[in-house]
Amino acid sequence: MKIGLRAGHSENCKGAIGIVDEYDQMEKYYTVIKKLLEKYGHVVIDCNSNARTQNKELSEGANKANNNNVDLFISLHMNASNGKGYGTEVLISSKSSKAYPYAKKLVDNYASLGFYNRGIKFVNLYEMRKIIAPNIISEICFCDNQNDINIYNRYSWEQLAYIFCNAIDDNIPIKPNTWNKGWNQNSTGWWYCFDVNNKYYYKNEWKEIDGEWYYFDLNGYAMESKWLNYKGDWYYLKNNCKMAKNEWLWIDGECYYFGNKGELYVNCITPDGYRVDYSGAWIQ
Repeated sequence: MKIGLRAGHSENCKGAIGIVDEYDQMEKYYTVIKKLLEKYGHVVIDCNSNARTQNKELSEGANKANNNNVDLFISLHMNASNGKGYGTEVLISSKSSKAYPYAKKLVDNYASLGFYNRGIKFVNLYEMRKIIAPNIISEICFCDNQNDINIYNRYSWEQLAYIFCNAIDDNIPIKPNTWNKGWNQNSTGWWYCFDVNNKYYYKNEWKEIDGEWYYFDLNGYAMESKWLNYKGDWYYLKNNCKMAKNEWLWIDGECYYFGNKGELYVNCITPDGYRVDYSGAWIQ
């Protein structure tokens, strides 16, 4: 296909700025997606703009798409709502649009990464009105939501590009057939590769990564939503695989406190003055 692609917004008309900067992130994402689509034989038309106003920026991108008779147009974005919104969504003009099958697969692919699936929204924005080809506005996640950004940061640009491009072309696999340095995921769970060439990964050990502690089991998977007894102390690995520390957590109907080294407090008074029993449960 001939695909019009745009990293939403521009250097002169910045988008949302939250925990990360929408435009800076989508500009990088654009580059990797373009390269991958071209690798699989598609023609990518650069529909980016550096106009000084939002109207001119949108107009320039739409004109580039129309003048090149693209088959499909996609604009890459991140959402924002003062930290209150979360999840992934895709915007198209209507369910009858030829963009609908691509949009449905794209939002489902993104949701498979762990984002809440907000689904497809039908809107009548500038690009829908002015661009002749079927078109999509993709909102991968909320740039001002910490949980969304935690999920987003688990993936390399290459992994995110494959997730995107697979929604456009079934011949492109949903994930690269290579190991990535850093976090990797399969249907079983997450693991961390620290040497791609030799395929070495952490296993049967604690590891501090980017200031957070994780425990990798005998098979190399980061423990997730599980208790761990280690050298006589109990620890809890949360649903993002991070070790609980300096916090109270409700687990299976009971509330527990974990210290600054992650250890469960038992049969004592917690630093904030509450008593916990021999199992570590808060005595209400």
